[in-house]
Amino acid sequence: MTAPVITCPWWCTDHRTGSTVEDQQHARPFPVPDGTWVALLRGCLPADRIELAYGGESFDRGTERARLFAAALQQAADLLDRLTAERDRAP
Repeated sequence: MTAPVITCPWWCTDHRTGSTVEDQQHARPFPVPDGTWVALLRGCLPADRIELAYGGESFDRGTERARLFAAALQQAADLLDRLTAERDRAP
């Protein structure tokens, strides 16, 4: 059995498919330096909530990579706030 076609929300830029609907995920990755990642993730089921996910392992003496990672976290948090406000306004 194949999974039904899922309509992505406007913020999804990297739909991750799976063999079932439960395995699919909407994702919005943010640009970050190598060795780090920041993304908004939500499963495809209506009850799934959006999550802010981030991580990294870097041992860099400079501050530029840290600033880029922090900027991506800020962008992701701002978008999550906007999406949460939209969800709360929906009927």
